Amino acid sequence: NKHLICKLKFPSSNMWTKNNQILSKFSRSFSSKGKTVVTPVSPRPRPQTLLLDGTPMVFRSFYGIKTKLITTTGISTGGVYGYLKMLLKIMTEWNYEFIGVCFDTPVPSFRSQVLTTYKNNRLKAPKDLKEQFRLAQEGTIAFGIKCISMNGFEADDLIATYTARALEKNHSVTIFSPDKDVYQLIGPNVNVYKPSKAPKIVDATSIQNEFGMNPDKLPHLQAILGDKVDNIPGIPGISKKVAVSLLKEYGTVKNIIASATDLAPSIRDKIESNAASLETALSLTTLRNDISLDDISCLRKTVPDRAELFDYLERYEFFSIRQYLEKHFSEDLLPKKGNKKSKNES
Repeated sequence: NKHLICKLKFPSSNMWTKNNQILSKFSRSFSSKGKTVVTPVSPRPRPQTLLLDGTPMVFRSFYGIKTKLITTTGISTGGVYGYLKMLLKIMTEWNYEFIGVCFDTPVPSFRSQVLTTYKNNRLKAPKDLKEQFRLAQEGTIAFGIKCISMNGFEADDLIATYTARALEKNHSVTIFSPDKDVYQLIGPNVNVYKPSKAPKIVDATSIQNEFGMNPDKLPHLQAILGDKVDNIPGIPGISKKVAVSLLKEYGTVKNIIASATDLAPSIRDKIESNAASLETALSLTTLRNDISLDDISCLRKTVPDRAELFDYLERYEFFSIRQYLEKHFSEDLLPKKGNKKSKNES
C-alpha cells in the first residue's frame, strides 16, 4: 500500500505553529482502504560530540608500554604510540560529527593561585614524557582532529566549556577520561567513557548508585571530603556518609554553611571552623564552563591530509600505524565499509 502524508493548512501564523507541533509528533497516513493510521515520527538524532582528555591518555600509555620505544634519531615515542592507537580506535569504532582533544599545559592553572599547595604533592613528569605531550598534540592535528589547550586552565575546564557549548547546540556528548572530576558534567545527554582494561560508560544512574546523588553535587561532596590526589584539604572528621547526608538535606556547600547552627554540635563546630576553606575547596573542585574558546564548529569532523599524516608517521617511525591505515582506510583516509563498530549507537 502506498501512503500519503496529509498536510494541514491553516490561515493564521499561530495555527501554522500549532500544525508544525502536531506534525513533529505524528504523521497521518491514509491507506488505500480509507483507514487512518497515525504513526510516530522518529525524533531527529542529536549530533554526537566526543571530547577527549589527552593528558592522561598519553600518561597512561607512557607507563603502560613495557618496551621503551625510541626512534633511530633517539626520540622517545612510547607514550605517543599508545595514545595514537587509542585515538585510531576511537576514529574507527565510534560514530561522531564533532571531536576535540584537550590537553593540560605546563603553566599552572588558576587553581594554583587560589591555593598555592594545589597539586604540589605530585611528582614531576620525566623529561621524555614532557616531550611526548608535544608530539601527541602534533599527531592529533595530523589526524585532522582539533587540539585544545590554554594557559591558566586545565583540560577538564576546556572539556566542561565545550560540553556546555555542545548542549546549547542540542548535541549529545561523550567524554573520554579516566578522571572522576569530569563526572560532574554528566547529565541526560552527557556521559563519560572511562578507558581501562575493563572500559565502561558512566551515566547519571551510575553516579546515583556509587555516590547516592546527582552528578552536579559531586564538586560539593569533593570539597567536603577533600582530594588527596589534587592536595585539596577537606573537613577533618566528616565522613562520606555524613557529607552525603548533609548534601541530600541542604543541597550545596553554601546552604550547609548557612544552616550550620541547625546541625548537631559536633558537625556544626567542624563546619563553622572550616567554612572559609570549604568555600575555597569548592572553587577548586568546580570545573569552569565559561572559558573563551573557538566556536564548537571548529570541532567538526574532518578527513586528515594524507601527505601530512603519513609524513608525521614516517618522521617518528610509527610504521605499524601507517600499515593499519593502508589496510583499513581508503586512499582518502576514510574507514573502509564495515570497519566501524558504532559503539555509541543505541
